[in-house]
Amino acid sequence: EDAITLPDDSVEFVLICDVYHHLTFPTKTLKECLRVLKPKGKLILIDFHRDDACIHTKPAGWVEKHVRADQDAFRAEVTDAGFALLSEPDLGMKENYVMIFEAIDN
Repeated sequence: EDAITLPDDSVEFVLICDVYHHLTFPTKTLKECLRVLKPKGKLILIDFHRDDACIHTKPAGWVEKHVRADQDAFRAEVTDAGFALLSEPDLGMKENYVMIFEAIDN
């Protein structure tokens, strides 16, 4: 979570799948993502809907205890860190959402 061991401007995209909700210091992690992304690089974020009605593979109440915030909060964290939201495609996943961002401050 503290450092990504890749050179600056070295990757086209970063994929964060079902782990963003675990980040203790998301701003620090997002700054590292910006550092390793090439200009206009993409961040793809997939995480759980924070809504029991959407979660069918875990017991009731799990998502509220396990996932620290909802999609709106995570979207705000990522955009505040220097990314622009490009899209939120519906890929037909019932328990998860997808957000695609572009690096604007790197």
